[in-house]
Amino acid sequence: MKIRDIIQEDIGQAIAQAAYGAADAMLNLFDVPPTQKQSAVNDMMYQWEQEWRTIVQKEPDAKSKYGLALRAWLQGIFKEDPQMKSFIERKLDVSKTVQGGRPNERYIKNVFALIFDAEKKRSKRVSREPFSAKPTVRMKAATAK
Repeated sequence: MKIRDIIQEDIGQAIAQAAYGAADAMLNLFDVPPTQKQSAVNDMMYQWEQEWRTIVQKEPDAKSKYGLALRAWLQGIFKEDPQMKSFIERKLDVSKTVQGGRPNERYIKNVFALIFDAEKKRSKRVSREPFSAKPTVRMKAATAK
């Protein structure tokens, strides 16, 4: 066996192993389970699509009001929370919800992700706030010397 044959054989094996490793890595990449945020956004998107179908069945001329219907649906979800309603007003641009005569899913998913983040921050903040100042004042008074 000549040196050239050994080198070619080793290079061939290395290339085959690299291709196999790359293919395996790609398959593993697609098997990654979605994060909590991704699954929440996908669930919201699914719920909105179901709601949109019922809206269009009731009113066929509603297709021209896609963005307004989306805003109304989101505000209906957060009707008890005026801060989230104003957040939706600021973040959702009705004119960007439709692109080329079709719903702009990328933009809508980004807005849903922003809503998820804002709601998560808000829930953390609310859970840390004391219910009233009285218990903390009593605790400070009891521990003070």
